[in-house]
Order: sequence, then structure tokens, then C-alpha cells
Amino acid sequence: MSEFINLIVSVITLITAYFVGTKVIEKGHYLSLKKRERNSLNLPIITSKNITETEEIKNAEFVKGSVVISIDYFKSFLAWFINIFGGEVSSFETILDRSRREALLRMKESAPNAHIIINARIEMSNIGSLYDKNSIRCSEALAYGTAITFKNPPAYAKENNLVKQQEILSQNESARHKKEVTAKSLSIDTLSLIVGVIILIGLLALLLIK
Repeated sequence: MSEFINLIVSVITLITAYFVGTKVIEKGHYLSLKKRERNSLNLPIITSKNITETEEIKNAEFVKGSVVISIDYFKSFLAWFINIFGGEVSSFETILDRSRREALLRMKESAPNAHIIINARIEMSNIGSLYDKNSIRCSEALAYGTAITFKNPPAYAKENNLVKQQEILSQNESARHKKEVTAKSLSIDTLSLIVGVIILIGLLALLLIK
């Protein structure tokens, strides 16, 4: 009986982790990433150590951005299950993607007045072990580079500013629609989560009464 109760609790935890971790937190993070990436289009990033611009450099400084994103219980369970038979662990791909993009954005945001970031690099590491149930499973990303500010803004910076202004106008026109769609989606996901948890709790209560 106790083993069956533990099974029900594990199922409830999996369902809760799926809806909260994937449908709410991850989805909200992706919306934030897309919005911030559009707003930072005027700051290019290159991996080269040299630049071809002939403008006089006003300032050069080291910039970095880092983030640690935890892996929810549902993704850990799915990865463990796939590891039994082998194959692509797609559940971890979104974690790594979010980590890299967030680190790059934070690096950009640390140099708001720069015109370009050169010699950019990104490092990834894991915290904890997938197979250790007692460890904290996280993905860490570190992006770093050299932010260059020219005395006179180069031509591409002016063009990027014009593009950015046009995108901002377009975003303002569709902002209300996106907010309505997002709110509706989150409300449906939350409702599904509540209904699922209530049903499982009811089943667990019936088993305990018997």
C-alpha cells in the first residue's frame, strides 16, 4: 500500500513539474528571450579578435554574462528514461538553449552603450549529476567578450537603430494581442494543472480511506 502511495505522489510530482516547469516557467522565459533579443539587435556580437572599422575607439572593456538554470523533475525523469534505451535527449536541449541565449543577452545588457562586442566566447558546464537523486541538477552558461565603443557610431550602428525603431513600432501594434494570447494560454495551462492535481489527490484520498 505504501509503495502504491509513493507511486501516486511521484506521478503528481511529475505532472506538476511538467506544467509548472515546461508550460509556465519555460514558456515565459522564451517569451522574455525573444523580446530582449529584438531589443538588442543594434549590438552585434562577433568571435573575431579584430575589427575592420577605421573609426577611432573611444572605449574598450571586458564584459560578461552568466546564468544558472535548474532542470526540473520532469525533464530529469524523461532524460533518465531515454538513457535506458539510448537516443536524443531533447528534454535537455531547451535548457541548454535557454542558458546560452540568456548568457549572451546578459553580456549585451552589461554594455548598453557599446557598438560591437568582439572576441566573444561562451562556456557551458553542468552542476550536479543526472543519476544522483540528491544532487541539484543545473546548467551554467558564461558568455564573455570585449565591448567596443567608437567615438563616432559606425554606419551599421545607425542602420540597426533604424531597424530597431521600426520593430518597436511594430511590437507596440501587436503588444495587446500577444498579451491576450499569453494570458489565455497561461490560464488554460494553470487550469489543467489544478484539475490534474485535484483528480490525483482525490484518487489518493480514496485509496487511503479504503
